[in-house]
Amino acid sequence: MCHSAGIHTKAENPFNSLIPKTSRTYASVKLCVLLTGNTNKSVGYLNELSAKLGRLGNDTSDYDSKKLVGDLAGMLNNRFGEVVVVKDVAESKNQQCSLSLALDIRVQAGSTSFSTTTVEMSGVFADARENEINALTGAGKANVPYPATSLGVSAAWGRATALGEQIGQSNALVKLASTTPKQVAAVAQTNDCLDATSEPAS
Repeated sequence: MCHSAGIHTKAENPFNSLIPKTSRTYASVKLCVLLTGNTNKSVGYLNELSAKLGRLGNDTSDYDSKKLVGDLAGMLNNRFGEVVVVKDVAESKNQQCSLSLALDIRVQAGSTSFSTTTVEMSGVFADARENEINALTGAGKANVPYPATSLGVSAAWGRATALGEQIGQSNALVKLASTTPKQVAAVAQTNDCLDATSEPAS
């Protein structure tokens, strides 16, 4: 279990956690998620935006990292039997995960009206023997409106998380799930281990 300080993640829709495990595409698979440095920087970048613009009285819900990460965590929880965040490959082995995901997220918010906000996500899946079995990508863009009442982060993030559709349709993941023994009492949850930093993703 990861004990790093971070952000508590919870799916926005409380009914997400009630999706029957047997209905999940990869119900038999325990997934370990390893967050890259870019991912942690991106969360820190969003936190910095919220703090800076919040002090000016702006509505920060558009780039609320807890909500955005919660939506992403919910997407994974709804597809896999169990999801845990780990610090490194060694911890993934200790968790006895049948699948690991190195998740890389980069966020750059537009700063003025008509500028563009971009979110890029990429994930590399590997089996328990550390053999890469699939690499997927998702990207989203949104324009900052005039007047700049939002930065378009939520919209761009939502488009990037279409990555979930690729996960659900991956032949490599379907094949792995078909050979993975069903878990008897696994509980789907994503640990709150996103170490926020204030440095923007590059």
